Amino acid sequence: KIPAGVYYIDSTITIPENSGVNIVGEGHTKSILWAKTDISIIALSGNNYRGKIDGLRFANNQGKLVGCAIRIESSGNQINVANCWINNLKYGIYCSPSSDSNFQNNTFEYVQTPIYIGGDGSGYFDISHNTFYNVGPVSLGAGVFDPTFYIEGVTCLMLHHNRITNDTAPSVQ
Repeated sequence: KIPAGVYYIDSTITIPENSGVNIVGEGHTKSILWAKTDISIIALSGNNYRGKIDGLRFANNQGKLVGCAIRIESSGNQINVANCWINNLKYGIYCSPSSDSNFQNNTFEYVQTPIYIGGDGSGYFDISHNTFYNVGPVSLGAGVFDPTFYIEGVTCLMLHHNRITNDTAPSVQ
């Protein structure tokens, strides 16, 4: 469990293979992982399964969209990312390839590519009940609305009850 607070991250937190680790914060406005450099904040190495990332905020304030909140590397599966707030990053959740994962009840704000699923062998994904504010290849604060998702090689994709908008998000500092 990650207690409330702001944690400045300067190198990737790598979760080893076969760990099935759960990373749970006290809520997306309380437990904040702040990237100090152009990194993936959390990386799940190959063959991770049944892991949960819940109740965290992933942020970067470099003045440009760089870095990644969560990188699920080859063979990561049954990963549940829920109740997170991801903002000011180039990638939100980056999977290459992985499978059988759920991304639910998250907020993406000023993220160039909120969800990237690439490579052959990507299986079942449920992407639901997320909110996407001002996402796409835009600079921070730009009013351009161009959501960008990359999804390739997926066996089954359930994409439902998501909201994509260029409204101003209710930012909490």
